[in-house]
Parts: sequence; structure tokens; C-alpha cells
Amino acid sequence: MVIFVWQVELGVLPVAWPAQCDEWAFHLSRILKERSPFGLPAEGNYGAGEVVLGAPSFDSSLRSSMRLRPHADGIVCTVFAADEDVVDEDQVRPWRDAAAAAITGLGQHDQDFTWQAVLGPHPNSPEWLRFGPSVTR
Repeated sequence: MVIFVWQVELGVLPVAWPAQCDEWAFHLSRILKERSPFGLPAEGNYGAGEVVLGAPSFDSSLRSSMRLRPHADGIVCTVFAADEDVVDEDQVRPWRDAAAAAITGLGQHDQDFTWQAVLGPHPNSPEWLRFGPSVTR
């Protein structure tokens, strides 16, 4: 059996390896509309130096995968597909667009928030103190 493989390097993206990879992959998964709570299917781990993300499980038209590797300036992303010998732009475009869009989500969630003020009745005011249910007759 002969397996043909094509690959297209998307370049280096400004995503810190491994610190931001999980968050970036989360955003990538949401953009590609993966419905699994675990995100895209993945092989490898960020500590080992390479991760391969599979296509969303619900989308049978996307047959390609993305390989992530560390780089001094971020991560190197390569889209590839097995059993095909000709690059198919329809297999590259969703990954390219989602990878770029996922960068904009970095650092936008789970940020620490410092309260400046709490507006409402003072905790010692009569409106705040309730010793039991109010009964109106």
C-alpha cells in the first residue's frame, strides 16, 4: 500500500510554546466548530515538542490535520493530509483562517478582575438585613 502525503507550512504564529498552546487550541477548536468538550482530537503533548491536531469530528469534508512544533518566535503550523498527492486548498484554508483567528482570542478569557466598587445597599442598612421571609397580608 502506497500512502501519499502533501503538506503546507502555514508559517510561524506568535503563540508561546507551551504556555499559550492549550488556550490557542481551545480557540481554534471553537472556530472550527468542534462540538466535543475536549476540543479537537490530538496526538502528542506540548512537552514532547510536537502535537498533531485532527479535523473536527463532525466535519467529514475536512480530511487534513495540523502539526504544531515549537519555534523561537512561536509555533510552526503545518497542514497535511495522507492518501492524497495533490495539495487541496479547501483542506488548507479552514486551518489557516482558524489558526489566525485563534490568536486574537489569546489572553481574552479567564483574566483576573479587580473590583473597583460594589454598588448597592450598605450591608448594615435595614433593607439588607432580613431575619426571615417577608410576609405581606
